[in-house]
Amino acid sequence: MSNPNDKELIQKGLIVTRHGMSYLDVKYNLLFFYLQYLAIYLLYKLEGKNLDGHPLIERLCKIKLLLEKMRPLD
Repeated sequence: MSNPNDKELIQKGLIVTRHGMSYLDVKYNLLFFYLQYLAIYLLYKLEGKNLDGHPLIERLCKIKLLLEKMRPLD
């Protein structure tokens, strides 16, 4: 569970990763990459390509899982 003060710390930009990225930077980057991969997925599907076992699917799933894990902090 997240600490009740986590939301305040996030809003103030005080929660920072080991490499200097804030929580919001990480979240925005994940959302950006998720949308990029989703657009590529849709392009491939429109072209009729088979994506069984394609690494793109694995990346979409990993990013979605990370976003779901971050949801309690929101």
